Amino acid sequence: MERRVPAILMAIFTLVFIISCSLPTSEPVLETSEPEELIDVDEDIERCFHSNVDPSNTIAGKIADSIMAKYPAYMDYEKNVVKKGWEYNNSIILNGYDKLYLITRKEKYLDYFKPFVDTYVQADGTIRYLMGDMVSTRDSRIQDVTHPSILLFNLYRKYHAENYLTAMVNTRNTFSTFQTTTQGGFWHKPTYQYQMWLDGPYMSEPFLVKYGRKYAPRYDRKNCFNTATYQLKLIAEKTAVPEKNLFKHAWLDWEGINAYNAANPNTKYPIPAWADPITGQSPEIWSRALGWYAMALVDVLDYLPRHNKDSRDLVRILNTLAKGLESTQDPATGLWYQVVDKGTEPGNYLETSGSAMFVYALGKASRNGMIPGRYYKVAKKGWEGVKSRITFNADGSFTITGAVGGMGVLNNYAQYVSKLPANNVPHAVAAAMYASTIMDF
Repeated sequence: MERRVPAILMAIFTLVFIISCSLPTSEPVLETSEPEELIDVDEDIERCFHSNVDPSNTIAGKIADSIMAKYPAYMDYEKNVVKKGWEYNNSIILNGYDKLYLITRKEKYLDYFKPFVDTYVQADGTIRYLMGDMVSTRDSRIQDVTHPSILLFNLYRKYHAENYLTAMVNTRNTFSTFQTTTQGGFWHKPTYQYQMWLDGPYMSEPFLVKYGRKYAPRYDRKNCFNTATYQLKLIAEKTAVPEKNLFKHAWLDWEGINAYNAANPNTKYPIPAWADPITGQSPEIWSRALGWYAMALVDVLDYLPRHNKDSRDLVRILNTLAKGLESTQDPATGLWYQVVDKGTEPGNYLETSGSAMFVYALGKASRNGMIPGRYYKVAKKGWEGVKSRITFNADGSFTITGAVGGMGVLNNYAQYVSKLPANNVPHAVAAAMYASTIMDF
């Protein structure tokens, strides 16, 4: 009998742990105690991601298998479909494979994107910021080219190749080169001077926090955490629409750009027409920008130590956003509109990619206790709407309808709704995979 007690206790502990990882909670829960030493913390955090569900029965698994069947080498998919090189349009899709790997531990997902990474990460860890033509290069200060480095973590864990770790270090070092607003906010791109976009944080901050949690030297850990949380808080402050619990697409730092133009009359930066003359805010609440931001919040909170000084602030922002999304969800379909808060306005339409991102964020946050568990019902209804726009064809291919292609900050409502949706845009493919990894497992 004495020998059976430890096994019984272990079984009880395991059951309690599984339940705590998988069930929605009723209220946000935050840890306030000091964490233990940060050693291979992914092993602890990512246990909650594991599932025994057969991925071939899920939307994410079916999309992944479909792409692999048609393009056994991912670089052929990049060459024929995406054509962007080391840039987020590729890595957001491949991050879907990475999420499937975390959940299933099936190495075929990890091995599928390894050749992509190896094409751009050299033996010494230098990243080649190449475009799709494999000749032209991009500026490493563009947040869009930071995102592919999120793929390095699990490759390094499996293969222990030092160039992957060095590439992470090199990516971390690019943050000190990003140009900033007067308040220290990252410009979206060097060509968008003094502009912060709601799209930007997802491309960079989840990487920075995960690197800080796993591999940063002790002296740099807090810098990684605090930089990421500051960016998320600042963009929320500058784009907030308090009465709607939502956030505008972008913000212009008038103080910074005016000071620069006054000091440099011969090389003035252009003033974007969308910027409000008082607040600097863009005119509309665009679904996908809001979706990127929502996903950035939940992915950063995954790895941010709960005792971090900004953790509670991010949870408050997330809860505010959850309220805004709940109030603007289309009651008939569960989806959200291209311009989120103007569903009754002429020309507006229900948009798939932003909706799938909201499903991912709300589903994950409610399961992990970041927001009240009732929001899982909002996510579930949204997921039904997203699934209604995904078709798997007899030849094994898939079609995802209703998602707008890539777009920047626009000047008015008419321009936002004039951008019509298309099929299988990378943003929708990725977002559907992400949502599935939460809702189907």
